[in-house]
Amino acid sequence: MSSPSKRRDMDVMKLMMSDYTVETINDGITEFNVEFHGPKESLYEGGVWKIRVELPDAYPYKSPSIGFLNKIFHPNVDELSGSVCLDVINQSWSPMFDLLNVFEVFLPQLLLYPNPSDPLNGDAASLMMKDKNQYEQKVKEYCERYAKKENVVGTPKDESDDEISEEEFSGQSDSDDEAGTQHLILARTIGLALHVISSDESNTAVSQSLVVLTSPEVNNGLRFENLLKAPAELLGRGKNGSVYKVMCDNPNMTLVVKRIKDWPISGSEFKKRMQKLDQFRHPNVLPAVAFYSSRQEKLLVYEYQNNGIQTGQTFHWSSKPSIAAGVADALAFMHQELQEDRIAHGNLKSSNILLNKNMEPCISEYGLTNIAEISTSTTACSSNYAFPITDENIGAIFKADIYAFGVILLELLTGKVQNNG
Repeated sequence: MSSPSKRRDMDVMKLMMSDYTVETINDGITEFNVEFHGPKESLYEGGVWKIRVELPDAYPYKSPSIGFLNKIFHPNVDELSGSVCLDVINQSWSPMFDLLNVFEVFLPQLLLYPNPSDPLNGDAASLMMKDKNQYEQKVKEYCERYAKKENVVGTPKDESDDEISEEEFSGQSDSDDEAGTQHLILARTIGLALHVISSDESNTAVSQSLVVLTSPEVNNGLRFENLLKAPAELLGRGKNGSVYKVMCDNPNMTLVVKRIKDWPISGSEFKKRMQKLDQFRHPNVLPAVAFYSSRQEKLLVYEYQNNGIQTGQTFHWSSKPSIAAGVADALAFMHQELQEDRIAHGNLKSSNILLNKNMEPCISEYGLTNIAEISTSTTACSSNYAFPITDENIGAIFKADIYAFGVILLELLTGKVQNNG
């Protein structure tokens, strides 16, 4: 049986892994705020609330304390304190429950099925029983006034529909205050359930371990406790996941961790792909130094790069041909070596061209897009980087990279990012 502290850490980790926005208080995990959205097909749909969670020392044997920080009109929520009247939390809590149950089951059920016979807000309960139409109107008024995104202050920036930009990937984000709310959480998220192994260890451990690829510097120092203690910043979010910057003391290096969400690829396929990419290295392709894969989660670890060709700096004409040549050489090499495996870049664009400490180009995120995803995305969008691909013409995935490279050349020549049209 796991100790309460380990169970507490695991439950917070699972909550983070499920894409809930979590703000820690005083860099701990016993008190934190969670962004909660009103359930669909309820009066509260579209509302956003910040929920304060406090975990007692005896958690999970004792229930968490839950409270709404912005106002909500509900018979079972105290309007002033935000405290919740919910039997499953207050009286019938069981160690079998976890924090995901609270946010995915208990709170949605509370908002879907209020109980006016056991109220904390007498006005709401009375109005619900006497005049349902007026009660529903009052609920919607409160949602409009108190439960908008702007009312939930202090949360990390919104997820956008755009890909993670190079500025976010290389740390050129201007949201330092937002990133600070995620300090230490990444280290716990990665470290608590994982240990570091080299890629030649037992395959049975891969689903539960961070696999370090062929990098002597990292293999000699990167360990479970290093990641656990390392400060981490949330650099940005996109439709494909989140990017974090991690500052390690041992080894003394700065890493970038990309967390990929909703990638329809099995753990074994992901492992094979990462090892294949590691097998064929090119100096102008940014290699992953480690990866992790589970049923719910995929993480990639890279060395941090300070610059990119979209950081706003002006390039002298003499440097542009070498940048273009480096990218072209890298693409030609990777295409030749990985053609049989049908692993192209799939998402090549100028924001994915980083610059190392010698100001040499490095293609980032190579091979992180599935054939099915490429086929779907290129036919569903009008991006200037997109080349039409169909299931009957699957070899065109490599042509799509060449097409995108042409757009990058145009951007290098003009100094302007190409807009649609």
